[in-house]
Amino acid sequence: MNWQIRLEKTAIALSLFGLGFGFCILGILILEKGEFAGGSWVSGILGIVVGALFLLCAFYFCKHSPGRNRDLRTALGPDPKKGELSSLKRITI
Repeated sequence: MNWQIRLEKTAIALSLFGLGFGFCILGILILEKGEFAGGSWVSGILGIVVGALFLLCAFYFCKHSPGRNRDLRTALGPDPKKGELSSLKRITI
């Protein structure tokens, strides 16, 4: 099951990177090829901004994906000493 989760995360990251680069290239091409009217400037800059947002989302997803950098305490489960203390409190009260 671990390989399915890893494959899903890889597919999501690649999709986000692809969308980001695609929108950035599209925005650059609109600015390069477009006439110097207001509509082409707005469309080109908007394409670059949307591409940059997708790239930021991709980097954030890669850095903060749920399976990475697990804390040792959460991986091991609940603290056994904490359970012992609660049972001792119940006995003494």
